[in-house]
Amino acid sequence: DKTDHEMKAMDDSRPDDFISISGSKMRALAAQHATPCPDPIPSDLLAANCIPPNFMVQTGWDIVCDYYADPEGKYLPWSKPIVDPLMADNTMAIGQFGDLSFELTFTEGGRSVSPWHDLTLRPAGYSVSPEEVNFVVEIPMFQTAKM
Repeated sequence: DKTDHEMKAMDDSRPDDFISISGSKMRALAAQHATPCPDPIPSDLLAANCIPPNFMVQTGWDIVCDYYADPEGKYLPWSKPIVDPLMADNTMAIGQFGDLSFELTFTEGGRSVSPWHDLTLRPAGYSVSPEEVNFVVEIPMFQTAKM
């Protein structure tokens, strides 16, 4: 809310008083090292290259900026591997775990499958309750970065 610098649900009666900051917009602002906005807060944060006051504590924002401003994509300070990832029998590792080239691929019937498009919603091969579904997590256990 631009009127009182608080993060809250949008009030439909005052749509111009609110700014929506998507993950993509936040990453773009961090990559260009956006600084706190002056008052009044502009509606186009990317053009103004600023973030709302109190959007994030400054030290946290500095870390986010350093991460997304890294042109080589090699800045992984909080994502050092502790253990090798657990993998299902139908999973194949490519590259070195902990390196940016590392990826996991899923196989089914000898062919590669997409975890987002080809896996069934419900587990197959055994009886499950209606509440059970397949679930893919991009962030391995003991890690903080997506695969």
